[in-house]
Amino acid sequence: MATEDIELTIDKLVSGPRNVLGIDVPSIKKGAPAEITIFDPLKSWKVNKDSLHSKSLNSPYLGKTLNGKAIGVIRDGKMFLA
Repeated sequence: MATEDIELTIDKLVSGPRNVLGIDVPSIKKGAPAEITIFDPLKSWKVNKDSLHSKSLNSPYLGKTLNGKAIGVIRDGKMFLA
């Protein structure tokens, strides 16, 4: 996936909904609480019922291999790693 595609995807999935709902987009600056997602654009993974964190199994991606995955989140002083 090209860098431009990743940037467009991030904008549409992260910034776009926040803009529509009037929610501020967090910024990274000294003294501000951290809200960071750690993303590996080269990680491949297969979508299956065990990898979904939803009770619903009606994903159009079920059974497909995707490239790029969030591998961690830092929020409210806590870090969560996949």
